[in-house]
Amino acid sequence: MYLNPTFQEFPVEAVYRPPKGYEWKVVVDPTRSMDEPGLFYGRLFRIFDIHIYPGEKPTWPNGIVFQSVKTGEKLTYVQGKLQKA
Repeated sequence: MYLNPTFQEFPVEAVYRPPKGYEWKVVVDPTRSMDEPGLFYGRLFRIFDIHIYPGEKPTWPNGIVFQSVKTGEKLTYVQGKLQKA
């Protein structure tokens, strides 16, 4: 048996890091029911994905809450409008 200083018996697991800009996590998903996770719960989005621009139809369900993983700030949709929670 040879000793290899670069060998790790128990390698460190890789930590998942989302692509740059994906910092808004869904923390409340109104599409959840009982044990079902819902369509959006736990997923990460960009602010560009969340914001609705003039002339666009709202696509997010009422009551969905996004939380910034960097600042903790929360945003929610109420009647098709994005608001601070």
